[in-house]
Amino acid sequence: WQRNQTDYMSLSLFRVRPVKGMMMIAIDPAFITNMVDAFYGGTGSGHAAKGGEFTPSEQRLQKRLVTAITDVLTRSWGETYPLQFEFATHETNADFANMVRPDEAVVAQSFTIKAGMSRSTRIEILYPLAMLQPIEDAIASRSQAGAGGDDRDWKNKLLGALDNIALPVRSVLARPEMTVAQLLALKPGDVIPITLSQTVPLLVGNRRFAEGTIGEQEGRAAMMIENLNKGLLK
Repeated sequence: WQRNQTDYMSLSLFRVRPVKGMMMIAIDPAFITNMVDAFYGGTGSGHAAKGGEFTPSEQRLQKRLVTAITDVLTRSWGETYPLQFEFATHETNADFANMVRPDEAVVAQSFTIKAGMSRSTRIEILYPLAMLQPIEDAIASRSQAGAGGDDRDWKNKLLGALDNIALPVRSVLARPEMTVAQLLALKPGDVIPITLSQTVPLLVGNRRFAEGTIGEQEGRAAMMIENLNKGLLK
C-alpha cells in the first residue's frame, strides 16, 4: 500500500482502544483543497494539491472530515466489538506515518466519494492485520456460542430500519393521449381536456399499491383509499 502513495497525502493516525494498535485514514489532499474552495464559493473542482503543508482552512476541514469518519466507525464497530479511536498525529508523507513496521500486513478499506462538482476520490481506512486478528477470534467465539439461537435483537433492529425506508409514492389522475403533431403545436394558453376516472391508482415505485377516489380535506386535495393490493403487504 505504501509504495503506491504519492509524496503528499492527508494521513490521520489514531490509537485504537481497548486493543493495541493504530488506525489510519488516508485522504487525497486535492479533495480537501477542492472542498475548501467550494466552501468559500468556488466550483470545488479542478484544483490540484500544492504540496508541502495544509493551509489553516484545509486543516480545519480535514479535522472535521476525519472526526465525522471516526464517529461513524465508532458506531459501526459498536455493533460488533466496541472500539474507541484516539487521535495521535497527522502526517503528509506515508514514509513518516509509523502505523506498522514496513514488513507488517495491513487491511485497507476503500470508499469512493464525490461531493459537488469535484471528481470522485477515495478515502482509505487502514488497520494492522495483527490488531484485527484477536477481534476476529473474539467474534468467532461469540458466534459459535450463540449458534442456532434466535437473534431477536438483530431482527428488531432490522425491522426498525425497514420501517424508516422512504419510498416514492405517487398517483396518476389522468393519461390523455396526443399525437406528435398536437404536441409540437402546443403553446401557452392551450387547454388539454382530461377525463378523470372514478378511481385513481396509488403507485409505489412502478407497482399499484392501492386504489382510491380524489376529493378534498381541510382545503387540500386528498385521496381516500378504497382498495389495497394486499399481496404487496406481505
